[in-house]
Amino acid sequence: MLAFFIYQGHCYVEYERLENDSSKIVGEYLGTATGLIDEWTPRDGYVELAGSVEGDFYSVKGYEPSFLLCMQKEGTVSLYVREGGITLKTGADLYNKWLHLSEDYREVRYETRASWYYGSGEVRQLDAPRAQEVLDFIQALDEAEFLPVEEVEARSGISPFAESEIYHMYFLTENGMTVHLRLHEGGYVRFQGLLNICVQIPEETFRGLTALFQS
Repeated sequence: MLAFFIYQGHCYVEYERLENDSSKIVGEYLGTATGLIDEWTPRDGYVELAGSVEGDFYSVKGYEPSFLLCMQKEGTVSLYVREGGITLKTGADLYNKWLHLSEDYREVRYETRASWYYGSGEVRQLDAPRAQEVLDFIQALDEAEFLPVEEVEARSGISPFAESEIYHMYFLTENGMTVHLRLHEGGYVRFQGLLNICVQIPEETFRGLTALFQS
């Protein structure tokens, strides 16, 4: 079962765990999750502050609590992304409004799908994180319309995400958070925190970015 808890009627699901200076991440105390939910919990047990984890949770500095929250335990900070209930029409609604991607990252890293899948740890860093190809990619993300993954799969007749994933891309932000993207053939891109939706960026822009990974 995924780590999650319910706050103000919305489900927040664990996205990332950080081992860094919590003072850069942890904001205002907002409440305490009670746990109490497991695989056998009936539907009426999914109530306010219940979840599969327990503990105090906080806002994340620089981010809206209606999108991102965190917990702090044993020297680590876990980030939780709100699942559903957010209007996302274009990429800018997520990558600009909620994640502040274009203004906040300091490093770009990437690895092949095989490295990620097998846990090989073959993660590489781009020497020029603000190369024009990267900036063009971010702009294309912002301009593209969000599509439900199920709709894309139904339209194509096959799942473009089952075997078409080629890279994982990581934008490291100033506070230590990572914006983790999955890149697929055909220019499809998904955010690791919301895998049921995607955008499709122009082929030329997509090829320009992935060419950096092959040099």
